[in-house]
Amino acid sequence: MPSILLINNNKIVSRLLQLSSQKHNYTLEEINNYTPSGDSYNVVFIDSENYDAEVWETLKGTLSYDRVGFIGDKTHTKPEEFDFVLEKPFLPTDFVNLMNENFKVMTPEEEAQMNDELEEMEDEQELDLDSLKEMEELDESEISLDDEDLESLSEDIVAPIPLTTGITDSIVPSEEQEEIADIMDEIENMEDEVLEEMDLMHLQILLLLLLLNYPQHL
Repeated sequence: MPSILLINNNKIVSRLLQLSSQKHNYTLEEINNYTPSGDSYNVVFIDSENYDAEVWETLKGTLSYDRVGFIGDKTHTKPEEFDFVLEKPFLPTDFVNLMNENFKVMTPEEEAQMNDELEEMEDEQELDLDSLKEMEELDESEISLDDEDLESLSEDIVAPIPLTTGITDSIVPSEEQEEIADIMDEIENMEDEVLEEMDLMHLQILLLLLLLNYPQHL
């Protein structure tokens, strides 16, 4: 069976080639750099995101291989030395057909059976591939806050603590009610110009002290 070296770090490409290789007994080695464990393969596949012409030029001098394939979408041009392109997005059938064209001749009956098996495999893996796409999108946008998000977060952090405490005569002893009322009256009776000059943080510290002194009642 064909041996394959896959140079790739795309999760979806990885999953598709792994599934197809397992199904058809291909030997697959996957790396995300240019340091394979072996030195002889039937075919080398390089994903467009990993392709580096200079590095590949050095590596290919140390490898023995029959074909080299390029994996990329329509926006990528196949390097001249590559034998074929596996165009994204692709199905498992596209990969297996490409391998069959280059490394194995199948009878019509074998090809029909292969297509039936691949269609079944594609149906089974449809949800799995959707999950991989969602993971890939999450990786690209992970914990990204724009200016509006940061401004909203800042407003939430510094938002004033409500002055209404919900304290009732039946719960709070009269002595404590008087102390709390004195503090609240002090805030409410402040002149407007004093309130304007007073930093919001001071007010919050004042209320925080109130919370610390009487946590069971607030």
